[in-house]
Amino acid sequence: PLRDLGYRPEGNLTLIKDLSACDGDLAGTLMPACRSSIRRAQSTGARCRRVDAREDWLAMQSLNEDTFRDEPFQAYSRRTMEIIWDGFVARGLAHVFAIESNGEAIGALVTCGSRHSQYYWMSFNRKPMPLPGANNCLLFYAMEWLHGRGVRFMEMGSLEFGDTRQQNIARFKQSFGGAIRPSMDGSLVVSELKMATAEWLRALSRRVEEKPHPADWK
Repeated sequence: PLRDLGYRPEGNLTLIKDLSACDGDLAGTLMPACRSSIRRAQSTGARCRRVDAREDWLAMQSLNEDTFRDEPFQAYSRRTMEIIWDGFVARGLAHVFAIESNGEAIGALVTCGSRHSQYYWMSFNRKPMPLPGANNCLLFYAMEWLHGRGVRFMEMGSLEFGDTRQQNIARFKQSFGGAIRPSMDGSLVVSELKMATAEWLRALSRRVEEKPHPADWK
């Protein structure tokens, strides 16, 4: 039905974590480097929690803006942040988690879905991240919290390898274990010209990423 609304289907890969198969030892299913990053963050006194107040969520606007600084995407507007809370979190369709250091939120993560299955929807990060391992620690906390409330599956989101940034994100997700599965995405075709321009810019970006640094030419 999304095709009728102008969406274009795109094949992709996604990572599914079966929380029900962890036998009470979620940490044991993670890659060693991931566990080490979690311990590093925990050793500094970092605190993770579920965000249950609308004002706390809206106060994360600076994290939102930090995340998209120097990125080709705009930060979410305050109105969008309000819609995320009022339309999803307040209705029990999404959950917000945060990690704090020295009493300040340095990262946030949002999942959405149903009673038995959740999707890693979005995350915000302080830049530069002041605490090594904070993102690992926060995602692990969210998984444990959700699993403790009956969630069986956690979809980590698409795995993309088009550039160095996407490869790093994919490695981060894969460090939590899980199975790679085919998935179907959809993109809204607003303008064929804009779509063609976006594809050209992505291809150009990949070529720049792959071009060797002058220092490597010798």
